[in-house]
Amino acid sequence: MARKKSSVIEDLMEISAHLPWQVGVGLAVVAYLVFHYFASKSPLTMNPAELKAMGKTMGDGVVSGVWATISGVLQYVVPLAFLIGAGVSAMRKNKDDVSADTDVPSCPKCGHSMVRRTAKSGANAGNSFWGCSQYPACRGIRN
Repeated sequence: MARKKSSVIEDLMEISAHLPWQVGVGLAVVAYLVFHYFASKSPLTMNPAELKAMGKTMGDGVVSGVWATISGVLQYVVPLAFLIGAGVSAMRKNKDDVSADTDVPSCPKCGHSMVRRTAKSGANAGNSFWGCSQYPACRGIRN
């Protein structure tokens, strides 16, 4: 199956989500500082005589202004993408830590590991319980 096309921002979030969350936050800070530097540089003058004295053309002044504008937007968008990815990474780590801390009991009938399930019907509907991972061959449960 073909992979869905994604934007550069989505790719940055995905990369940051696969890294430790501290690295994602660090990348956000570095990206902000780099883009802020370029966004806050003083633009070239648009006076043709001054540009000619500096050895520049009017096109150089326009390009400088465009890059400053793009950097002004990216100084907020790129760090935000890295921070969202870092948040996803932190949530994944937290979820992994919680699931690793719980002791998985073994089935009282067959001895296989059990999985956390939620009752869908009956008097205990909505309550969670431990059910055998070999269900339906084994119907062992624990509360």
